Amino acid sequence: MRFCISILLLVLSVSGAFAQRDALADSVENIVRNMPESERLPYLQEEMQKYVLTPARLVYARLLYPEALRQHNEEAEADAIYIMSRHFYGANGDSAMYWIEKAEPLFVKLGRLEDICRMKAWVIYLLNKGGRFDEVLTAVEELRAFSDKVGFPEGREMADQAMADFYFSNNLQEDAERLYLAVIDRMEKRNAPPVKRYYIIRQLITRMSNLQKKLDYLAKAENLLEDSRKRGETELDSENPLYSLEYVIYRTYAHTYVQLGEYPQAWTYLQKADSVGTLHHLPYKESELEQIYYQYYYFTGDYQKAIAYVDQSIENAQSKGHTDLLVQQLKHKADMLNELGRSKEAYQVAMQFTHLKDSVDRQSFHETLANVRTEYEVERLEVEKERMEAKAKQSHQRMMFLVVGCLILCIVIVGLIYLIRIIKRKQAELKIAKEKAEESDQLKSAFLANMNHEIRTPLNSIVGFSQVLIEEEEKETRKEFARIIQHNNELLQRLIADVLDISKIESNSMSLIYYPQELPGLMKEVYDMIQMRIEQTRSKVKFALDPCEACIIETDRNRLIQILMNLLTNAMKHTPEGGSIRFGYELLGKNVRFYVEDTGEGIPEEEQSSIFDRFVQLTNGKRGVGLGLAICKGLVTKMGGSIWVHSKEGEGSTFYVEVPQKRPQTK
Repeated sequence: MRFCISILLLVLSVSGAFAQRDALADSVENIVRNMPESERLPYLQEEMQKYVLTPARLVYARLLYPEALRQHNEEAEADAIYIMSRHFYGANGDSAMYWIEKAEPLFVKLGRLEDICRMKAWVIYLLNKGGRFDEVLTAVEELRAFSDKVGFPEGREMADQAMADFYFSNNLQEDAERLYLAVIDRMEKRNAPPVKRYYIIRQLITRMSNLQKKLDYLAKAENLLEDSRKRGETELDSENPLYSLEYVIYRTYAHTYVQLGEYPQAWTYLQKADSVGTLHHLPYKESELEQIYYQYYYFTGDYQKAIAYVDQSIENAQSKGHTDLLVQQLKHKADMLNELGRSKEAYQVAMQFTHLKDSVDRQSFHETLANVRTEYEVERLEVEKERMEAKAKQSHQRMMFLVVGCLILCIVIVGLIYLIRIIKRKQAELKIAKEKAEESDQLKSAFLANMNHEIRTPLNSIVGFSQVLIEEEEKETRKEFARIIQHNNELLQRLIADVLDISKIESNSMSLIYYPQELPGLMKEVYDMIQMRIEQTRSKVKFALDPCEACIIETDRNRLIQILMNLLTNAMKHTPEGGSIRFGYELLGKNVRFYVEDTGEGIPEEEQSSIFDRFVQLTNGKRGVGLGLAICKGLVTKMGGSIWVHSKEGEGSTFYVEVPQKRPQTK
């Protein structure tokens, strides 16, 4: 029952806020309608300035805007746009950007450079808040360029402040702090108003995670407050009276000392903040200090008083419709009751917390409704402007509007069709990606099994023959055992090198060293190396190097040799005795095309597309882990070239590698 009452109070508070705003708008609209035209704009501007930091200010701004358009008063129009932009900056980012974009030409024309620079800085804050970090730097540079263009250097300070906010959002606190301090230094040199320095210090206090530094900046804010008092001032500006600044400083001191565990100092500043807030009837004092009182009593172990403040906070959150705060406070209360051993009460509160948390999704409906209502108001104002402008035009323009409407409808329909197609294509791509992932998983499993076998085979030989080598006395037998150990050691080294190479290629950490190379000499070296391997294995495969045309190529010598040796070794594995292997190259303009041709078993056509993938072995009977061709493809791609194969089952295969003669330009 209590849970249902809580939800009802939340719904009534949201709907009540709308009803109060609508009632005020209707009342003011009636007053303005009955006024002489010459008195309307002054009345709306004067009332708008009275209701600083209240929802009523937006009501007057919305009524001022169409009236200013009707009377062609650009100053009043600019005032209305500024207030609406400021409101939506904190409530609806898209609407704020709409009004700020609309404001620029008007504000430049009127010379309101500080206002338009500040609004452009709001755009940067909104981009940062929305996670659109790639657009932030562009917007900062645009604001700096705009400030230079219109001759308003303070705009650069606003851009730097927005950039510092970007640094904070990306956990670059030291960079943000340095930039903020540089801005403060420039402000002090030009004797900028204290309120501007206060805004920066407030940002440092709010965003600084280092509590000791936060105390240092609180001291700076306190000095700023004292300097203003010595000058006989009572406010930093119309929106920041000194007592409000004093309250914020004391409240922040109290909260910081609670976090530091310095409870006597926290209590002193908590009492000061409470006293200032009560004296000046600050409306937000009660809800803010409740949280600090709760934390103070909780950390000092006075759970009874902590629970009392939590109950008070819960009651206020229910009456004001602050769902997130209500959920948070219910959880705190359940935790404290549990620590006090009041398990039954803790369980009841925990159940209420659980139910209310589940209802947050339902409450989001009301928040969505509020956003829709805001968007509707913006569109309504725009339509009202268009309606007033349309009165001065000929009737035939109505037909043009109808045509435009039809075109927009067609565009929307086409857009929906296109969107549906994109969704279907994405679904197909996701299905393919899933299949590839499953296939890759299977290949990795096969690779691990094969690796296990491939590593154990030479290791077993090395370990086994090393043991018997000690006991063997015959010299020739010992030499044969040593040769076997050496051969298996080389196999193991090549295997590990292949795994390391494919890892470097996939992580893009492999670097190539380019030098001019005489290609015929390099090919002769490859021929000698493969001929030696044929002799060692006593293979009866015929091996030939085609005539080599003179050519100098810029390449990584070792990696090019590795590619050719991998292809030739692969050809040897798949060419039966009595078969032949030939290789060489040909010059094709700015490229060199290498080829390795064998008369081996060939590759089935349906499997040719996968042979350059990792861990692929087309013949299970052959040794290896299926990395050779994948390494070749990775190296060739890094060199800026390409690799492919022409093959026919039973007749042999020809592998082609084409790379540029000159070192490819890095991007």
